[in-house]
Amino acid sequence: VCIHVFTPEASIPGPLLRSYRRVPGRPRGKRLFQAGIPELLVGVTTESFLDAFQYFWPVSRAEFTGFWKQVSVRFAKEEVGGKGDIDDLARHLAAEEDDLRAGSDTRAVVLTLNGYTRYWSADLIALWRDSGIEEFVVLKDPRRPPYLCDHPALQRGFKRPPP
Repeated sequence: VCIHVFTPEASIPGPLLRSYRRVPGRPRGKRLFQAGIPELLVGVTTESFLDAFQYFWPVSRAEFTGFWKQVSVRFAKEEVGGKGDIDDLARHLAAEEDDLRAGSDTRAVVLTLNGYTRYWSADLIALWRDSGIEEFVVLKDPRRPPYLCDHPALQRGFKRPPP
């Protein structure tokens, strides 16, 4: 898995901001990239994703699992099924606004980017920016486009050459 962390003042890569006129239905029977966690979630951690993952890639299963144990999930959609899931997140963020902003922990919207969730990334980024949540995190397959590593980033890049 490749992990990309963005903050509100960071430049967001163009492929994540792409809007689509038509969004096809979620493909049935087609295997989409999964990271072993819900495709869309809001998580709270004591250590920020940016501090924990200073490089995009590689992230070992042990590193990811170890960090994931620290994440308190406040909202989750196992699979993004469409606009209704984005609306559910918006309602959750509005209802939990004070709670999500309180305290010294770091809050993040986390998206697993795959062949279907990519259609919703621009809407999610707009929602995230309006929410005041500190980080937007994208988990993706480093072998498949879009190659977010080619864009300016807060992270250092690669611990070793990409695949």
